[in-house]
Amino acid sequence: MPKLDGPVYLLRDDLQLPPQLQINKRKFRAGWDAVRSSEGRALAGRAKRCGWHLGEEGKPLLNGGQGETPEAATASALAHALKHIGKLCNVVRVKYLEIKKYPWFYLATVAVYPRLIRPCALPAKAGTAPHSISTNPSTPEIVHLFATQAEERLHLG
Repeated sequence: MPKLDGPVYLLRDDLQLPPQLQINKRKFRAGWDAVRSSEGRALAGRAKRCGWHLGEEGKPLLNGGQGETPEAATASALAHALKHIGKLCNVVRVKYLEIKKYPWFYLATVAVYPRLIRPCALPAKAGTAPHSISTNPSTPEIVHLFATQAEERLHLG
């Protein structure tokens, strides 16, 4: 049973957005701030008006978690999902949440979609690009990077 009324956006707490973007964030958990659904839906348009770009969604990361309450199971699933988000990603869209009740516990499944928000034109600095990609990565490069990171985690974990 899906429990989300709409997508929820999470932003890294160290993300420096321009003040004219006017996003009301609240602390969500260590390293992440939450944005209300209504503001999240307008994020791409606001970013564009400020000279920023909210990149396309990467492939979803599905993670599960269990707990004694629906809230604990959801928190566990989100914690697992956020651990798998690479440092290059500074925005996450949570689009799906399912909670199942079992006799002694709850099981939550979440789908998170990594995204990147950045200024439209970044100054190029030689040798400073993360993971050896261009300073102004295209969507295919970002998607490839997320896929590579996910494959590495599967082989390492």
